[in-house]
Amino acid sequence: MLLPNMTFDEIRRLLFLEIEEVIQRTEKQFPKIKRDVLKRKLKNQKVVYFYRLTTKNKTKWLTRVAKHKGSKYKIISYYGSFFRDTKGFRYIELNKEDESLEIYNAHFLYRYVERMKLDLTEPLEIMKAFFLANTGVSVINYDQEIDEEVYKIYSQTPEGIKLGIHDRIRNVVIWNTFISANEYKGEQKLLIEKMGEFIRREKTEEPNKKRMSDELEYMDKIMGILNSSDQQVAMH
Repeated sequence: MLLPNMTFDEIRRLLFLEIEEVIQRTEKQFPKIKRDVLKRKLKNQKVVYFYRLTTKNKTKWLTRVAKHKGSKYKIISYYGSFFRDTKGFRYIELNKEDESLEIYNAHFLYRYVERMKLDLTEPLEIMKAFFLANTGVSVINYDQEIDEEVYKIYSQTPEGIKLGIHDRIRNVVIWNTFISANEYKGEQKLLIEKMGEFIRREKTEEPNKKRMSDELEYMDKIMGILNSSDQQVAMH
């Protein structure tokens, strides 16, 4: 199972040990999904199914299976695990092909609920609500380098913009906050020209480049968009 004091490499190794079991268990649901798509006449619509799994090592997984609009019966699967540490809930997706980790922090969930005005409090349900509306191909855009091979990034989704960091050395993407489309609706300039303004609206602090024993805390601090009040109200 995932533990709060694990490093990124330890998390990656554990998830790789378990992912084949998770894939096999998830793929057993494919015939049922195809029958549901046919029965409900959803072949031309995007549909996302979620499955909660617990492995033999007691690691908790949330897999999502998407049948995208216009893809008829083609199914795409995403595999992620979740746990809680001192900062709250974290959801971690593993890309088996390039061995990268994609992490969604508690602060991201807090901002998503706040800015989309959702009546949800349970972190896993919030994560599912986000993926239900925003699963699909998205492009990561690079804003600036804030440490060696560590970049501020953003990515547009159907509902808004994700803001985070990409650590190329550790091969980790961390999404720390969310801006809804309503916050930039009606702007006359191109979105790319307004990103700096949106980033500055977040309360920031100077990047802390000191190597910390807790890698997750280190990555949060160098992003510089979390503040003490946010951490206090972030879901635990």
